[in-house]
Amino acid sequence: MTSSTLSALAAPTVSISQPVDLGVTARTSRDLALQSDEDLLLRVRQGDRRAYAELYERHHRVLRRYARSLVPADDVDDLVAESFTAMLRAINSGKGPVDTALRYLMVVVRNGAVTFYQRRAKATETVARLALEPTPEQVELTADPHLDAAFRSLSPRWQQVLWWSEIEDLPPTEIGERLGLAPTAASALAYRARRALRAAYESLSDAERETNLAMR
Repeated sequence: MTSSTLSALAAPTVSISQPVDLGVTARTSRDLALQSDEDLLLRVRQGDRRAYAELYERHHRVLRRYARSLVPADDVDDLVAESFTAMLRAINSGKGPVDTALRYLMVVVRNGAVTFYQRRAKATETVARLALEPTPEQVELTADPHLDAAFRSLSPRWQQVLWWSEIEDLPPTEIGERLGLAPTAASALAYRARRALRAAYESLSDAERETNLAMR
């Protein structure tokens, strides 16, 4: 069960997309880049996801710098992603910013940082209890040496979230409680951990194939 679960995570994925007119896409991107936040926010309210993507591209670097001053480095990406999601959720419910996105997002990031530390404080007791549970390092994961090595190469945080999400099959809500994160942030963390596992596994497999070819 454990081996098949991790093997599925490490397997490469194939995406199928429709043909895209790159010229039209490029022109649309340039047009959006010239629009004000107010115009983009209006387009987002009308369901234009490209406008939302432009707002993200325009402001996420500033938000990351701001978030780095508030929370640990490992949690910056989660906080920023959750802030953009919160803004979109507010817009979809008829609320949210109407003229400038950055000011609104910075307030959301600041409030998110406060919530982050509140959750972390509440999670102290849970963490103490979890210290008594078996950890991934104490369990033989799989007979595939490359997969096992790929898993061990991940950071302890990624190992733990994969263990909880894929082996123990815990929902994002419970994982978030254990880590002091919102469920959306826990899901995003698990997604990045799965991608890292797949990349590490493919790298080790490629290295072995190259070694075998060199020895022939």
